[in-house]
Amino acid sequence: MLYLDYAATTKPAEKVVDAMVSAMREFPGNPSSLHAEGRKANKRYNRAKKHIADLLGANRENILFTSSGTEAINFVIKGTHARHPDKTILVSTIEHTATKKAAEYLEDKGTSIRRIGCDKDGYLRIDELEKALRETDVSLLSLIYANNEIGTVQDARKIAAMCHAHDVKLHLDMVQSPLHEKIDLKGLGCDYASFSAHKFFGPRGVGFLYAKTKDDLDPLIHGGKQEDGLRAGTENLPGIVGTEVALAEAAKHVEKREEKIGILAGDLLSALAESSITWRLNGPPLDKPRLKNILNIGLKDLDADDVAFRLDKEGIGISEGSACSSGIIEESHVLRAIGVDDDHIGGSVRISFSHEQTKEDMERLVHALEKIVGNVGKKKP
Repeated sequence: MLYLDYAATTKPAEKVVDAMVSAMREFPGNPSSLHAEGRKANKRYNRAKKHIADLLGANRENILFTSSGTEAINFVIKGTHARHPDKTILVSTIEHTATKKAAEYLEDKGTSIRRIGCDKDGYLRIDELEKALRETDVSLLSLIYANNEIGTVQDARKIAAMCHAHDVKLHLDMVQSPLHEKIDLKGLGCDYASFSAHKFFGPRGVGFLYAKTKDDLDPLIHGGKQEDGLRAGTENLPGIVGTEVALAEAAKHVEKREEKIGILAGDLLSALAESSITWRLNGPPLDKPRLKNILNIGLKDLDADDVAFRLDKEGIGISEGSACSSGIIEESHVLRAIGVDDDHIGGSVRISFSHEQTKEDMERLVHALEKIVGNVGKKKP
């Protein structure tokens, strides 16, 4: 199959799998145990944590391991609310479902949530943010740094400076970022950042949170004293080692891979432009700050589910949107928030690829779309 759904998940690299298998064999002890096997496992755990921190321009004590990016996001939002229950939390209108649902959960319980709009390319409206910071007693802005549906990359440094001028903390959802840029968390100026290993050729079921300080964090999971008493549960050492290896590989190859991804994105849009398909690019053009491997294509008057189904039968895997909403056929809140018109929103599909694809793969996708577009169902009224 031609797999074009890398924004949903990536296949663990062979180096990652080998490192995890080796960790399972070499470190059978519980890292929290005091005996020799436990100390040995704990030493490997600490080495992995320090290496991950170094790769991100952070310190070892800034990293907290979780089960996923979703957990890390919930950790920050709910923890901040627990420490500042009377303050407002800001989110954008194009957040990942994890942030969106966490905010809605708190809002249903009476928390003040304020949503900041974005322009047609998905960039945060700075004037709206400044107004909210001036008018409201805010504790946190939780913002998706690189959007998982349309690829928009926000100006984190500028936004962080604005937040800090009002004594507000900034959390960045950076789940999609490690494969596409060298990350310097201190340079970005954020207070928190969430990550998920399976988005950068690492294992599923492992994420981590960067926390500049831990003063506003409150445990989601209670029990033992793991992760500085903030996240109970025996450490998933093989998964953590796999995450370390995957992140190191991503950082090592990021520039070369991104160069190829940029070329592939141009190849795909050129092939679409030369085709008979009526389409639009949802989100920013390639010359603006964005992830070039996530292209959201609006097919006029078509049904995205039908398109995806027929492409699957042709041996091509794409997504109708975020994988975290799979099984639920509903309009994308991200596309609606950036003003995608009714003619295109129902037929919008997300194509996400990696350095592993070729120009021929992009052409194969477009040819397959041309083949099925005349037979695909019209969008549902």
